[in-house]
Amino acid sequence: MLSLIIGFSMKQLWWGVVLVFLSVAFFWIGDRLSWQWVSFVAFGAQLILSVGGVILGLSPFLMVSGAVTALGAWDLADLQKNSPHSSHYQLVKKFQLSRFRLLSLTLITGLIISELGLLVKFTIPFVLLFLCGFLILFSLYGLFKIMKN
Repeated sequence: MLSLIIGFSMKQLWWGVVLVFLSVAFFWIGDRLSWQWVSFVAFGAQLILSVGGVILGLSPFLMVSGAVTALGAWDLADLQKNSPHSSHYQLVKKFQLSRFRLLSLTLITGLIISELGLLVKFTIPFVLLFLCGFLILFSLYGLFKIMKN
C-alpha cells in the first residue's frame, strides 16, 4: 500500500492517496468487526487504484508492487479468517507457515517477473500468445479433471 501512496503523491494526485488511506481504513475496520467480505472489497479497491494509476501514467513499478502487496494482504487476511480453530495448535501453525512460505515465494516470483517484463521490451506474435493461452487452459482443464476424480 505504501507504494501506491508514493506513486500517487509523486504526481500530486492527492485524491488517490486519500482513496488508498480509505481502503486501508475500511480493511482495518472490517477486520475489527469481523466482516467476512471487507478484505475482498478492499483488495478490489486497491487493485482498481493500481490499474488506474498505470492508466493515469504513474510509475508502473510502484503500481505493480502496490497490487502485489494488496494481494498478499488479502490472502493473509483470508488465511486468518479461515484458519481452523482446533486443539491441534502445532498442526495449524505448520499449515499457516507453509501457506505463508508459498505465498511469499509466489508473490516475490510474480513481482520479479512483472518488473522484468516492464524493463525488457520484446514482442510476442499473437499466434504464439494464443497457443500459450490454449496450453494453459488445457492444462487447467486436465488438472481440474484429475482433482474431480
